[in-house]
Amino acid sequence: MEGSKTGRPGLLWVCRDQPSRLGTGSQQRAAHLLLALADHFDLHVVLLPVWQSLRWVRDRELFDRFASFEQIVTRGPDAVPERVPVEGAAIEAAADGVPALLVEMARRRGVDATLIVTFELAVLLRPVLDRLPPVYLE
Repeated sequence: MEGSKTGRPGLLWVCRDQPSRLGTGSQQRAAHLLLALADHFDLHVVLLPVWQSLRWVRDRELFDRFASFEQIVTRGPDAVPERVPVEGAAIEAAADGVPALLVEMARRRGVDATLIVTFELAVLLRPVLDRLPPVYLE
């Protein structure tokens, strides 16, 4: 299992926009919240872009606070057209396989809770919400 780095509880953070202290207002807000959470949890951040963003910013100091940072790149008719250039691993998956992939990632990482940012992603993940560790919506 690729679990905790520090022995703290694991938190799976699923978001559609890259967090960055150097980006837009919503990116900055997410980054500062993640920095606060990093003091209490091993963060496993999964970026699941649902459209191609206009601005992506590298924030290495922030990313280093995460236990893991991955991006899911979807294939298929509703796919994001190209990989977003951020730090972290890129995992390719068929769009309809993303929910099951997140369940497997949570299991492999040994996370204790899941935080989903936006109702849009919650709807996408609705088929597996009961298979993820306790789910909270931001």
